[in-house]
Amino acid sequence: MPKPTPKKPDQPASKAASQPTALAAALAPHETGPHETGVSESGVNEASPIDLQKAADPGPDRAFKDMAKDLPPVFTWLNLTALTSDSKTVDLPDLEIKPGQAILIQSQDDQILSYLALLASGQSPTQRETTWFGQKKPPLGAFQETLNFYRRIALVSRECRFLANVTLLESLCFELEYNQDCAPAKVMARALETLEWLGLTPLANLATDQLTGPTKYVSHMAAAISRRPGLYVLDRPVTLLGPLLFDKVFETLKDKALPSGAGLLILGHQNSPYQNRGFDRVIALN
Repeated sequence: MPKPTPKKPDQPASKAASQPTALAAALAPHETGPHETGVSESGVNEASPIDLQKAADPGPDRAFKDMAKDLPPVFTWLNLTALTSDSKTVDLPDLEIKPGQAILIQSQDDQILSYLALLASGQSPTQRETTWFGQKKPPLGAFQETLNFYRRIALVSRECRFLANVTLLESLCFELEYNQDCAPAKVMARALETLEWLGLTPLANLATDQLTGPTKYVSHMAAAISRRPGLYVLDRPVTLLGPLLFDKVFETLKDKALPSGAGLLILGHQNSPYQNRGFDRVIALN
């Protein structure tokens, strides 16, 4: 009787098959910076300025942040005007914020600054030649597209409001879950991480109605950063924070958000101490 042929052991998977692609490695959590891109295990689209359909395979020697350079501008406007507080018309210089850039616009006119904050955040009706992430604002009636549009923009101003009767940590978690900006399993970790970045961990269990002044504004900044949007709009932050706290917020955004492709627009008064902060462009509206 012939001897049975011994069964060959399972062959190990090839090295190429076992290694992640360069793009997958670049987008792995905790290696790409705070902006996680793609669809989470819950099926929720993670908010991010990076569009995988437009991002080519970077190759093993190309940094993830370099991918952002191939993407469309985060925010642009062309041929726009604004009204001053005394009803005069001001021509606005054309603006383009590329991924990873920080732009400062200064003016002594609060009405112009308020208009620009609403314009950049997509809340102004005047958007004739304005684009976000290379596209126009979604048309009226496109509910899901409009929802996704606003998920990618964070406006932080004195008008921001928190939920009542909850702690700061609970407020951040609720916003992440409500806006579907993060997979449910990651909500608590992301909220705690963001509070740590801004030095707010001791205030995590403080009721939101007890937050006042600069602390309240920094807490709103934490809520914005936790969402990982593609465009940050800070409306007169030094007025509310003071120079030292502003430096903390600005350095956090530069270190954690901008390297992953987000854009930053800061609006402020001309007499505020913004100089030597490392902006990519400074525009003074006289």
